[in-house]
Amino acid sequence: GGEGATLREVLRYPSITRVAMLDIDREVVDLCRRFLPGISQGAFDDPRTELVITDAWEYLEKHRERFDVVIVDLTDPTPDAPSQRLYSREFYQLIKRRLNPEGIVVTQAGSTAWRDLARFCATYNTMRKVFTFAAGYQVSVPCFGIIWGFVMAGPALKVPEPAEIDRRLAERLASPPRFYDGTTHLGIFSLPK
Repeated sequence: GGEGATLREVLRYPSITRVAMLDIDREVVDLCRRFLPGISQGAFDDPRTELVITDAWEYLEKHRERFDVVIVDLTDPTPDAPSQRLYSREFYQLIKRRLNPEGIVVTQAGSTAWRDLARFCATYNTMRKVFTFAAGYQVSVPCFGIIWGFVMAGPALKVPEPAEIDRRLAERLASPPRFYDGTTHLGIFSLPK
């Protein structure tokens, strides 16, 4: 969760009734709230937000509630990173047990640039072993200065057609997203060989 940007974007949808944002480091969250309030834009104060300072693995083990969506936004899974175990088959199996039958999980998976592709592929292949459906996609992340990869997975996930994406966005948002629409959707899921 850290800076609250993902939280801000999730809360754009009026149909969202509750968001549990987990972060292991209270100091990071507090510093971001204090010095980078423009990123979260008040999301931490939204009554639908439940800020939980804890280890995500422990939280999912202890709590039996089920989720419609789990967004995993971690540091890169380098060998000595504290988040390394949260890219494992065991962690994805734990998430799968906490998802509703139609639920989805999405995680950042590193750069899809040729020189960095191994990390993305490892994340995709691990999730594919756990979930019935997994799809990789990529977007340009301007602050990273590179194309970044993500993997979306779920037990019963079907990727909608562009017209369906546009219909759902119009139905659920007061104003259209700045980046995403049905046509963009096709592009981000079109990965090179």
